[in-house]
Amino acid sequence: MSRSGSEIAQLRVISQQLATPAPSIIDAVTHLTCVQAQDWKASRSALALRAGCSTAEVDDAANSAAIVRSWPMRGTLHWLPAQDLQWMLSLTAASTVRAAAGRHRQLGIADSDVEEVRRLTESALSAGSRSRNALKALWAEAGVDVAGQRFIHLLQRLALDGVICFGPVIDGQQQLVLCSLWIPSPRALAREAAIVEFAQRYLRSHGPATMADFCWWSKLLVRDVKPLWPQIVSSFEEVIVEGRSLFVDPAVMDSLPALRRAARAPMLLPAFDELILGYADRSPTLSPGDFEKVVPGRNGYFLPTVLDSATVVGTWKATSPIEVSPFHGELRGPVDRALRRLSDSFPT
Repeated sequence: MSRSGSEIAQLRVISQQLATPAPSIIDAVTHLTCVQAQDWKASRSALALRAGCSTAEVDDAANSAAIVRSWPMRGTLHWLPAQDLQWMLSLTAASTVRAAAGRHRQLGIADSDVEEVRRLTESALSAGSRSRNALKALWAEAGVDVAGQRFIHLLQRLALDGVICFGPVIDGQQQLVLCSLWIPSPRALAREAAIVEFAQRYLRSHGPATMADFCWWSKLLVRDVKPLWPQIVSSFEEVIVEGRSLFVDPAVMDSLPALRRAARAPMLLPAFDELILGYADRSPTLSPGDFEKVVPGRNGYFLPTVLDSATVVGTWKATSPIEVSPFHGELRGPVDRALRRLSDSFPT
């Protein structure tokens, strides 16, 4: 079935639960599978938008051990369901460790350093959670060199090894915990089953999307995904855009007539939002000519965005009143009139 780029953008808004919210934060995270969380504040807003609630409920979900933050893919922090962390790491951690090896050599990080901080961390966190700064101080007191980027790289390595993750939120700071204590019964999946589930959950929450989109998002290799692709997409609907095959949950396709208006409504999205970040090809939502207006200088920092008809039409700042930078002249009247309401209700 052939579809226009504008319909692909609307379908992605629906898939990502921006047109109709999830019942809870836990449901939103489970549906999305992984949500970019390098920016703590923006990530909480992204989740709250998709569950129609406050960011306090994100903290509640973290405190319940239902969701955690870790580095499950792309060498970047993400929110994900706690039960899924270990099988995701089984797919992705080794390649992230290999990618960081050169930087570790530059920083003088040896295997013995990793083993030493692992020993210190397991001993300290066996008694309960610690803040990032408290753990850094503990390592320093034990003689570990935590200068510069050494600390964050050692911390990430312990997370990639499945030793630690970010768990409960105390006084506005997410604490580090031992995975073995915080997630005592993680799900275990065989490798092929894990790839199939990972890809199907991505398509269900991000579709319409391609295999290239999934491989970019997860950083799994095409050679590992391609043989399983027919099985992965067997229950999805294929849509054709300019000769390319994209796949989407049939339920999302069926919902488009009822949710089209909601999908096209003006929206404010936080920095690093998954609707912009979650694809190799972002062109249905963000015109390639406008990309550097969202990521100035292609520096990796994705600004908060304004959506109109499911496409990015500007960026915004949370000032009072809201400050908007439209891409092409003035915003349409309905969008401009909606800005104050959207800003006042934006979850922070």
